[in-house]
Amino acid sequence: MNLPLIRPPAVALNLITPELALLATSILILLVALFDRPGHGHLRLSLIAMAGILVAVVRDGMLLAGGSLPATTFAGTLIMDPLSAVLDLVILLSALVAVVLAMNRPEGSPDYLALLLWSAIGMMVLVSAHDLIVLFLAVEVLSLPLYILCAFRPDRPASLEAAVKYFLLGAFSSGFLLYGLALLFGLSGGTNLSQVASALAGVGSAPLFAHSAASAGVLAEVAVGLVVVGLGFKLGAVPFHQWVPDVYEGAPTSVVTFMSVGTKVAAFGVLARLVVTVLQGSAVDWQSLLGALAVATIIGGALLALPQRNFKRLLGYSGILNAGYLVAVLVVGTAAAQAAGVYFLITYALMNLGAFAVISAVSAGHEDGVMLEHYRGLFYRQPWMAVAMAVFLLSLASIPPLSGFFGKLFLLEALISGHQLFLALTVVAGTAVTLIVYGRPLLAMFIPADAPAAPSARPAPAVAVAVGVLAVAVVAVGVAPGLLVQLVHGVAHSGPLAGISRR
Repeated sequence: MNLPLIRPPAVALNLITPELALLATSILILLVALFDRPGHGHLRLSLIAMAGILVAVVRDGMLLAGGSLPATTFAGTLIMDPLSAVLDLVILLSALVAVVLAMNRPEGSPDYLALLLWSAIGMMVLVSAHDLIVLFLAVEVLSLPLYILCAFRPDRPASLEAAVKYFLLGAFSSGFLLYGLALLFGLSGGTNLSQVASALAGVGSAPLFAHSAASAGVLAEVAVGLVVVGLGFKLGAVPFHQWVPDVYEGAPTSVVTFMSVGTKVAAFGVLARLVVTVLQGSAVDWQSLLGALAVATIIGGALLALPQRNFKRLLGYSGILNAGYLVAVLVVGTAAAQAAGVYFLITYALMNLGAFAVISAVSAGHEDGVMLEHYRGLFYRQPWMAVAMAVFLLSLASIPPLSGFFGKLFLLEALISGHQLFLALTVVAGTAVTLIVYGRPLLAMFIPADAPAAPSARPAPAVAVAVGVLAVAVVAVGVAPGLLVQLVHGVAHSGPLAGISRR
């Protein structure tokens, strides 16, 4: 009896060399740690992690500049295109800053570094996922290490509480996501996103269990809704945001720094790919769903940020607000909107990473540095840190000529061009509220304290350098945005949205 020959799919390993570099680095860190005495060698291991991340950055940049993208591998389950390459660079930047912030902190252990790199691998795979199974596996690979990292300070009850809350809510969201993906598989008969798109458009594979067009339509609506719920949790969108403020407050600052950017980049990337590949041309009313989610997230994030007295919680609600902006731009679904979303995401990453880096520097050696009261008179204790934080806060408030202003400007232009006037007005309203949210700590830093404050600990040199580089980047991108504009414009028009016309 002759059995048919099973040919393995062609695998282009060169397309996943950034992920392989991170994987090899994590293994090397664990092996080197075996020969170190407990509590020693953290600096060397951090340098190894930074070197591995920089190798991944270089390799990702080579893929982006090489002109060979887009390309697929692993039988079409992963797609590497300019969009995923740029988002990978943002993820790697957040991982690099997180490693720097943890260098001289209690959490900077080999286990921490390996878990951080594994989570970054999951994020990078997620933005390249072109298959339902790979999508779900990537979500779990990025999530499981984060659950552990949030509890990396067992001496602090708030850290353990944050980890438990994040784990429980994350498990629920994974259930919603998996159920939605299962329904999409049942409707399409396949797991590839192209197959799912054909099924939702009414062509291609026949539904496996839908008995009529009406029931198939209802199942498609439910499936898309469940997927949005699962990914909305990772994005921190309202009403799936309950974990954000508590986790931001309780988890180590370096972990929160990485989460605040990496999870948003990954969620935005996969949502953008689902919108373009699956939902465009389908009968599902996805625009109303995402529009309502965006409005609730922007309004909820802005209003809930107003009474906050803890800086990390304030930035948590700020992250929720900015997640709403990202969801809003996805509603438009054009190449210009995608370019605006990527530009805004890059500027947000620079601002947010910088703000958390200042928090890490100011709170070095104690936990009081996360309260807004501690920042009163900061300019007279740590003038350069106060100036840097002022740059980040002004940029988050969209004050020209900083990068945040142009990110918001391009986002509004995309919304107005896409005839989403209500969403544009909601963005303007949310921005107006943030003037108060960011204005309070900004003014407090330059007002002398009522009583002499305890001397602030001197930040580690690596942290000070990271703060300076990020502050310069925020100013430079704002003063001369042309290079970044050209990059994201090229990404959008050579990526998955290249063939979609403006509405």
